[in-house]
Amino acid sequence: MNEENKMATASSQNQNCSLGEKKYQSFICNKTYTSKETSKKHVKETFKCKVCDKDIKKENCIAHNRIHTGEKPFKCYQCGKCFTQKTNLKTHLKSHSTEKPFTCQVCEKSFALKPTLKCHMKTHTGEKQHPCEVCGRLFATAATRQSHMKVHTGERSHKCELCDKSFSRKGTLKSHMIVHTREKPFSCQICNKGFTHRSTVITHMRTHTGERPYSCNLCEKTFTQSCHLRTHQKIHTTDSKCFTCTICEKTFRQLRNLNQHTNMHNGQENYSCDFCQKKFRVSSQLAVHVRTHTGERPYSCQHCDYKAATNSSLKGHVRTQHTSECPYVCDVCDKSYARLDYLKAHMCKEH
Repeated sequence: MNEENKMATASSQNQNCSLGEKKYQSFICNKTYTSKETSKKHVKETFKCKVCDKDIKKENCIAHNRIHTGEKPFKCYQCGKCFTQKTNLKTHLKSHSTEKPFTCQVCEKSFALKPTLKCHMKTHTGEKQHPCEVCGRLFATAATRQSHMKVHTGERSHKCELCDKSFSRKGTLKSHMIVHTREKPFSCQICNKGFTHRSTVITHMRTHTGERPYSCNLCEKTFTQSCHLRTHQKIHTTDSKCFTCTICEKTFRQLRNLNQHTNMHNGQENYSCDFCQKKFRVSSQLAVHVRTHTGERPYSCQHCDYKAATNSSLKGHVRTQHTSECPYVCDVCDKSYARLDYLKAHMCKEH
């Protein structure tokens, strides 16, 4: 194109603009264009953020800047949580919906969001790729690791309005509130025992079915709960018992077990029965005692119709009635017994 044609084309474009040809204005920089295609091309251009040097598409610049300014203009009308982007708010609103279309094929737990199900599946696969920088503990997601960090920082921003007790996680506070309301909306279909959480019902059902879905990959021992498996796996490490009692030097794998053990020395009875007000030093003792009031016998024998109030009683029954196993041996006369209480009775009578 020669110089005269170029000048004619430019003159024609200017004339069209002056005659009121439709203009396309960028919503980002207010620059105008004579064609829609040119305007779209401009929008797709990228620029470098002055704060983090990240290359950002111009249509995302406003949302990206909120990362640095902390602005969260999109607020959830149900819980008050705020978000930087409208799409994040839309995703969050699904968490309030009663509809939970995504179901775990292992434990049948349902979720409102597919990413939440994906994170949950890691509890079954054992996948943990997020280590704590302080203690080295591994977590399935970055969010659970971030929540765990509050254990080291001591942050407890969620406070109970009824007893002033504080918690590091909102979910833990929500679970604590049931202590005050005593609400148990979920019940076992076999023994009608009430529970505060649906997940607890699923775990409880295993006492009836005998299911033990969590197995150790080192010794093949099985467990009804994943937390019991994690505790068990510590026995395979050299430093499995790291909490030591200062009074009797007995060691424990978990701090809460040490705290309960310490109560045995100082005589503290922090756990009281709601039926008879009898007090106990350990929560597990209280749980067994309450069954004397409720008549609950949650442990079922796989060989007969016998049911026991405690797991140890069930094991004793199986040994005496079905397997004839006698693991408790007298150190004096080498007599063996199926139950520990039988051995103790023998020691008192014979020795």
